[in-house]
Amino acid sequence: MVMNILMWVADTAGCGHVRINLPAKYLNKNFSNIFNVKTSQVMNPNEWVTLLNKEKSLYQKNFNLTVHQRQYGAPNLQNMRFLQDKLKIPCVYEIDDYLHKVHPQSSAYYAYNPATNVERFKNIDAYLRDSKAITVTTNYLKNVYSIYNKNIYVLENYIDLDEIFTDEIRKTRECRRMEHEAKGEIWIGWAGSNTHLPDLNVAKDAMIRILNEFPNVKLCLGGWDGFFRDKEGKIHYPETNPWKDVPENKKIVIPWAKDMKDYPKMLSHFDIGIAPLEDNDFNRCKSDIKFKEYAGAGVPVIASSVEPYAKSIKNGVDGLLVQTKGAVFNDWYKKIKSLVENRELRLQMAENVQKRAIVEFDMDKNVYKWKDAYLEIIQRG
Repeated sequence: MVMNILMWVADTAGCGHVRINLPAKYLNKNFSNIFNVKTSQVMNPNEWVTLLNKEKSLYQKNFNLTVHQRQYGAPNLQNMRFLQDKLKIPCVYEIDDYLHKVHPQSSAYYAYNPATNVERFKNIDAYLRDSKAITVTTNYLKNVYSIYNKNIYVLENYIDLDEIFTDEIRKTRECRRMEHEAKGEIWIGWAGSNTHLPDLNVAKDAMIRILNEFPNVKLCLGGWDGFFRDKEGKIHYPETNPWKDVPENKKIVIPWAKDMKDYPKMLSHFDIGIAPLEDNDFNRCKSDIKFKEYAGAGVPVIASSVEPYAKSIKNGVDGLLVQTKGAVFNDWYKKIKSLVENRELRLQMAENVQKRAIVEFDMDKNVYKWKDAYLEIIQRG
C-alpha cells in the first residue's frame, strides 16, 4: 500500500526548496511504490480526512505522516496537536537552524530574539517537544535539540544535480570561464543575504586588501551587496555595509535568483567562492550547504574552519579552511592569495570539488535516507 505524506513548506526560498521540495521531488521519483508526497504552504484541515459516513462519524485518514517545516504560529501548533492527538497521524518537525541562538547583529534577530518573541519560542519549544520526531541537518544541531526530543533524525542538506547540470548552466559556466581567461580576470564570489552580516566581517578586510593588490581580481556578490530596506521598502546602504570600501569598478552584483532554478547559474560566475563564518553556537549548528552548492558549480571554496565546513572540506584538495582564532586576517589573506596566484591549483580544486559533488552530494542518490527515516517514524507512530 502506498503511504501518503503531506509536507508544509515554511518559505519558498532556499530553505524550503532544499529541506522540503527536493526531498519530496525525489521521494516521488524513486519511491513512488512506497510514498505519495504532497507539499503545501497552507494547512487545510479539509484535506486531512475523507468522511465515509456522516451518521456513523466514520472517516478515512488521508495521510500517514505530516512534516512541518520551521512552523511557530499558534494556529499551526494547534493543527499539529490535532493531527497527532486526535487523528493519530505522526508529525515531524523539520528545523535546520539553532533558532534560539541567532546572532544579535543578524537581520533575522528581530524575528528570533527569545527575549522579545516569547510566545513564538514557546510555540517552537512545544513543536520540538511534542512532535513524534524532529529532522535536522547536522549532528551538532541534533545534540542541541536533544533536550526536547529523543527521536531526532539527521538528514543532511544535498543539492539537485538535475538543476545544476542543465545545458544552459553548462554553457553559462564555460562562457564565463572563457571570458575570464581572455580578460585575465578572477571573480571571487559570495552568495547570501543580509542575515550574514556578522560573518562577512570575518573576511572583508582580507578581501579588500586582495582587491586593492590585484587589479585583475573582482568581487562578485550574489543577491546582497550590503543594502537594507527601511519600513517604506526603500534601499539604504548604512555604515554596516561590509563592502562600502570596495570601488564600484571592482564589484559585480548579480540580482537575487527569483527562481531557485536560476541559483546555480548565478554561482557559475564565480572562479573562487568564499564562505566566512563566525565561530559561535548558531554557526556550529549550520550545515555545509554553501560548500555543496559551490561544489556543484565547480567552484573551489575558501571557508572558515567552523563545524559545518571543518568536517566537509578536504583542506588543500577541494577547498581551503581558514583558522577562526589568532591571526584570522592573515590566514584569510594568504588563502585567498594562494588561489588567485596559482591558476593550476585553482583549476585542480575546481575539478576535484565538482567530481565530489557528482559522487556524494546529489539528492537523487541520498533521498533514501528520508525514506528510511519516514518509514521508521510511521511504523513507530
